[in-house]
Amino acid sequence: PAACHPRIEALIQPHRRDLATWMLPGAGGGGFIFMLARDEQAAARIRRRIIRRDPNAHSRLFAFEIDPTGLQIQVT
Repeated sequence: PAACHPRIEALIQPHRRDLATWMLPGAGGGGFIFMLARDEQAAARIRRRIIRRDPNAHSRLFAFEIDPTGLQIQVT
């Protein structure tokens, strides 16, 4: 519970009800917050809130997809 910085929590708080989960990837997050919405409607609400109330001048949205097959390794 005490592992997250209050400023990060403040960025996530407006979206909590629409999130399935979220994370800061890599060491220190690398400047990204990954958010996984509960469904498509929740994702649209999150996008609208972020666009309407941009957290800072450097923030922007990035689309990403999750590969449902995961990592595949082939040994030949």
